Amino acid sequence: MEKGRNLIIAGSGSAGGGEFDAVKISGKGQVHGDVACDVFKTNGASDIFGNVQAKTMTVNGASKLEGNLEVGEWKIQGSADVKGKVSGEVIKVEGFVKIEGDCEAENFTGKCHFTIGGMLNAGFIDIDLYGACSVKEIGGETIRIQKEMSFIRLKEMIKSMFNYSDKLTVDTVEGDDIYLEYTKAKVVRGNRVKLGTGCEVELVEYKESFEQDKDAKVKQSEKVGS
Repeated sequence: MEKGRNLIIAGSGSAGGGEFDAVKISGKGQVHGDVACDVFKTNGASDIFGNVQAKTMTVNGASKLEGNLEVGEWKIQGSADVKGKVSGEVIKVEGFVKIEGDCEAENFTGKCHFTIGGMLNAGFIDIDLYGACSVKEIGGETIRIQKEMSFIRLKEMIKSMFNYSDKLTVDTVEGDDIYLEYTKAKVVRGNRVKLGTGCEVELVEYKESFEQDKDAKVKQSEKVGS
């Protein structure tokens, strides 16, 4: 399975951790121990029992990581489950991601639903909600959270039949430019804040401007000093 500085698992198998140029899992593979590599690719299912440091990590399928992840670019098409924390530069999600610790990145974008046990902190956050999401806190410079219209119509039909809720639930959102839809928050704090349809916010604090959709529910809003 190990050839040169590459770790390759095809079909089903397991291997120990180490330092590699590339780790490629096609099928179902397990890695026992910490991994440091340039490229980590999963096509199928992977379980990593340790920490991962990678320049790029791509998941096409499902991946579980028992430790922490340090990554340059992380692309998910499917699902990923991280027991520790994540730190990276670019994170792109199409599907589902669960992170039990904090998640820090330069850019966090996706069409996804997610659960983050700690804080999501990124300079640029752009998320299309595709299901119920939760995170303790969100911090960033530009934050945009919304839904596509076709998805909203489908979810409204489902909710009417099953009383299903698909909002983002968060304690605090803090940033410079903030636009939110379908978000339930205790506090939203920013320079420029706009709340769209489906929002439920207890307190909005803004420095420059605040706009509120007629469908958004806000208990209290106040302008604060710069």
